[in-house]
Amino acid sequence: MANTDSVLVVGAGPAGLSAAATIASMGKKAVIVEKEDVLGGAPIISGYARLVPSGEWAKDAIGRMVSRVTGNKDVAIHTSTKVIRFEGEAGNFTATLSSGEKVDAGAVVLATGFTHFDSNQ
Repeated sequence: MANTDSVLVVGAGPAGLSAAATIASMGKKAVIVEKEDVLGGAPIISGYARLVPSGEWAKDAIGRMVSRVTGNKDVAIHTSTKVIRFEGEAGNFTATLSSGEKVDAGAVVLATGFTHFDSNQ
């Protein structure tokens, strides 16, 4: 059965956090799945000092994003978890998580971030 009221968000960096907060503000349920044990993605894990171009401290900017989803009744958060199986079609997806839990969702946001690279090579 289709579950169009839930959206699976894979990744809890800035893009995933923003997506989940927006989804919740629209009255839908957001289910965040993050492989790391913390929310915030590269800016937090890599210990960014300031963000470009604003110059704002990364921990403050990302901290605000995290606070918009934690404790929000419309956002479920799974840290230290991966999607190990994904199937379905538009409007009716099922993701199996590494915890064994299954998540039904009508849509998916893939916000898995990036890997830093050395531009001098």
